Amino acid sequence: LSRRVTLGICVKNAEKTIDRTLRSIINQTYPRELMTIILVDGDSKDKTVQIALNILSKSNINFKIYSDQGLGLGAARQIVIDKAYSDYVIFVDADIILKRDFVRKQVEFMERNPDVGVAIGRYLYMDGPFIASLHNLAESTMYRNDVTTQATIFRLEAVKQIGGFDKRIKGACEDIDIIRRIQLKGCLLYTSPSP
Repeated sequence: LSRRVTLGICVKNAEKTIDRTLRSIINQTYPRELMTIILVDGDSKDKTVQIALNILSKSNINFKIYSDQGLGLGAARQIVIDKAYSDYVIFVDADIILKRDFVRKQVEFMERNPDVGVAIGRYLYMDGPFIASLHNLAESTMYRNDVTTQATIFRLEAVKQIGGFDKRIKGACEDIDIIRRIQLKGCLLYTSPSP
């Protein structure tokens, strides 16, 4: 595989979980030279940014850290989109742990399915954090109630075609909004396949 992937992490006060999340990204089987981590901090009052900087500066993955300047999740996710120079963006929440082959499997799936704009990774809850894994392929509908950006891969072109995230959304639901708009544009939404 030769597709570039941005891992977008929008965080706020995640010092208890960010370490495990970042290490699960660093330990991916996908080529590190094709991955970039973009972390956007939502004005954390704890040591989230210091912990992230310490871990990432010792890795050999390209990374950038930004602030959403208190504008909220819609703006934070749009910063990732604006700064991404890749084919795909995978948003990973700060309490998610990715299986080692997660990025590779997501990219392989998107490459085989060029009409899919968004593929939602499924994850398990184990001892605190979510464990992202890939389950059976199942077409999603407009009425799913579990659509989120947790461990979800976006085709960057599809996001840009609909104008990106709504920066006016400060709290939750920015993920549901963008996925619905991508669907309305005609792109397919799927749950990722099992390994």
